[in-house]
Amino acid sequence: MASLTRLSILIADDDAARSWEIAALLRELGVVHVSEVADAEQLAAALRERAFDVLFCSERFGGQDGVALLRATRKSAPATRAVLTRSSERTAAPVPSDVEAVQLPLSRLGLLDLLQQTASPHGGLWCEVPALSLSDILQMYHQARRSITVLLSGPVAGRVRLDSGEIVDAEMGDERGIAALSRLLEAETGLIRTAPPPSGVEQTIDAPFQSVLLEAAQKLDERRRDRMLENEHTSVSADVLRPSVPLPFRALEPDPASFLVPAELPPRPRWRLAVTGVLLGAGLAAGAVFYLQRGAPRWRGEARAPSPTEPAIQTSAHALTPAPTQQPPAAPRAPAAAALTDGAPPSGPASSITLHIASKPSRATVIESGKVLGKTPLDVPVSPSSVAKGPRRFTVRHAGYVSSRLAQGATTSNVNAMVVLQPRPAPNAEQPDAGRADSEATGDRELGSRGRRRELNIRTRR
Repeated sequence: MASLTRLSILIADDDAARSWEIAALLRELGVVHVSEVADAEQLAAALRERAFDVLFCSERFGGQDGVALLRATRKSAPATRAVLTRSSERTAAPVPSDVEAVQLPLSRLGLLDLLQQTASPHGGLWCEVPALSLSDILQMYHQARRSITVLLSGPVAGRVRLDSGEIVDAEMGDERGIAALSRLLEAETGLIRTAPPPSGVEQTIDAPFQSVLLEAAQKLDERRRDRMLENEHTSVSADVLRPSVPLPFRALEPDPASFLVPAELPPRPRWRLAVTGVLLGAGLAAGAVFYLQRGAPRWRGEARAPSPTEPAIQTSAHALTPAPTQQPPAAPRAPAAAALTDGAPPSGPASSITLHIASKPSRATVIESGKVLGKTPLDVPVSPSSVAKGPRRFTVRHAGYVSSRLAQGATTSNVNAMVVLQPRPAPNAEQPDAGRADSEATGDRELGSRGRRRELNIRTRR
């Protein structure tokens, strides 16, 4: 049985006595964090301030329809479980199929079962990850290639839909697409839950996962920069450094003590420093003379006459050294552009990193040492042992384009590589004739050399 102490419950009921009864029953079951609101404005403010696991809302709340409030709550707090509390006077009215409702007064067993369903995972693991951000969680689902909907409640609320690990839609309030995802990345606290992917939802994002995250992060940085520029002119520190209203001039009365001439200090004796310098120089000179006198005979004894065999050895070495050969000019390589983006090197021991290879055009074949790894975009794990002796080399091929090569050495952070392939040039019509002429000339040279060898053999036999 899961613990209920970590759950956070919000009760929205304008009847103070009924709200108190529900809160008391929740505390008896072990719920610690229970909040109560009495009108719609307090409800909206509470949902913006923090995230709640369960919301209990009365059928008539502050003169408004509870069903409409619950449906609006799903948009402002998607990860919060919204439950409608119905009184005995309104049981005859039907409840919409998309609204979860319970009957008042609440039974202890029924309420405990509802809370246990909220606190227990429906398959998989249940955990709290205070050190991870929304982008980290999305990258985990991307690596697992999951099709899932991530719900976020709290000061920043919305939902992100993934299909086979790729982000296909993001929603926050009235915004959709990458703009909404950029605002959701601002979330620093909140509640995250998951739900199965809905069917028939419009796809608003159609780009690789890494490209989507980079574009959303760029929009977030631009928005923060604009806020900093706006706050620079309205902050208290800016007004103090550059006041818009000039400060009134006020003459200060001079301090009489500032006009006094300080007394002259007695001169320090400098002869001690001079004597110390002279003695130190004399000691260094005596040490140098002693070292030279003791070391000169030994150096003269170590000197030896050159061996008579040294010229012969040097001549043999020069004879064995091959003559330098002129290397033919390297063939021009096809231009290729590869953009590598490294993140900031993390602290700690080295571990395996991921090389993300993308190409333009996409669906290009990635080959390493004659082995086909897959088609772009492709994630290749790179361990420190695989690049210990040298970088790993990859070849990116695509029909109709010039192949490009990519090398990855040792690093401590993930790498994103974008390879831009160039179209293959059209074949020249005169090239086959030239190749045939070269092959004919080569054949003539081979026939001539064979004839000379045959003539040489005949002369040897004679």
